Amino acid sequence: MEDSVGEAKSVVQRWLILEELAHRGLPNGSQTIRIVAPSLAMCGTEEQRRTLIPKMLSGEVVAALAYTEPDAGTDLASLRTR
Repeated sequence: MEDSVGEAKSVVQRWLILEELAHRGLPNGSQTIRIVAPSLAMCGTEEQRRTLIPKMLSGEVVAALAYTEPDAGTDLASLRTR
């Protein structure tokens, strides 16, 4: 597996790094690099790709995800399908 800077890390190594960052209250950028940046690369405008992705990769911009659904709000466990 490769991380955002291209260095091969095992799943255990990644887990240990993320645990240590979380223990110290430090941001890890995992969502930004693994979810938001690829989504922008695929679906974002040219301007978003040009300006935001490099800043995400450098750590200058950190993004987060928020979910909301009718009749569930942000409680994803209460979602219902039909």
